[in-house]
Amino acid sequence: MFSGGYQGKYLRINLTNRTIEEGKINPEWQRKFLGGRGLAARFYYDEISNDIKPLSSDNKLIFFTGPLTGTPGPATTKIGLATKSPETRQYLCSNGGGFFGPHLKKSGYDGLIIEGKADTPVYILIEDNQIKIEKGGNLWGKTTKEVNKKLKEKVGREDQILSCGPAAENRVRLSCIQIGERSIGRGGAGAVMASKNLKAIAVKGTGEIAVNEPNKFKEVMKDAISFVRESKANHTKYGTAQYTAIMNELGCYPTRNFQTGVFDGIDTITAEYMKENFFVKNQACFRCPVACSQLCEVKEGNFKGAKSDPEYESIGTLGAVCGVSDFAAIIKANEICDELG
Repeated sequence: MFSGGYQGKYLRINLTNRTIEEGKINPEWQRKFLGGRGLAARFYYDEISNDIKPLSSDNKLIFFTGPLTGTPGPATTKIGLATKSPETRQYLCSNGGGFFGPHLKKSGYDGLIIEGKADTPVYILIEDNQIKIEKGGNLWGKTTKEVNKKLKEKVGREDQILSCGPAAENRVRLSCIQIGERSIGRGGAGAVMASKNLKAIAVKGTGEIAVNEPNKFKEVMKDAISFVRESKANHTKYGTAQYTAIMNELGCYPTRNFQTGVFDGIDTITAEYMKENFFVKNQACFRCPVACSQLCEVKEGNFKGAKSDPEYESIGTLGAVCGVSDFAAIIKANEICDELG
């Protein structure tokens, strides 16, 4: 049994009958199924049967944090998600960074289970132990950027908000749930969220997260932060884009819909080229000393003004996989994908 780290309870929100309940987490589950991924999978096993269809009201969105989420440790940011995927029709495991997970935990909850379907569009507002299901008709059809701008007024930061975009509303089977500019990707969790008429979840927590032996924890975390800063220096400098040139050199960089592993336009989509021509600043998730996100902006040309933080995967799929070597176009396409969800 854990001492500290976990809050010991979760929220269950049923959108069909608009009920909000607190549940206690089995301490044995916390030990056996360590972390947000494990707990979400355990709840999924009990509650989502094989015959449930991904976009039906019987499917659920199961979010859980781990014992370190929201504590003073480095990069204690993640929240795990389990649901049935509309893309694979099977179990979906994903996760996201930003500030949502830590603020859910600081609100007093290790997890959040969304079930049922609202009659009309809604969003959920969590402020510590005050939970409300609010009308969301004015948000429906909006991009994630527009939703975040509106709800930021209530919670403080855009990455304290989960939102789904027009792609999810149109049931695109690989649509994401956005956390600010971060994504809970793979498998179409955004479509599941939109199928429940749920546009967004915003959270603001002000509570504390107890840890066992706080002085020792602080000492260990101090060393961990130093190690992370040193070992992940290239992540700070280039983010995941650092792997673009490496994978191309190895001959395994997906190119032109995976027809080959070497891209002849590599010189204008590398991390170094990005840094020299488009980089604006680093952005960090909750308590992350690495700040790997590389915010970029197009300063001239057809896509002037476009802003996004391309990762290795988005540079690859929007770039080499499509035969595109224009990094400005990649930034713009990445921005569109984020906003449409």
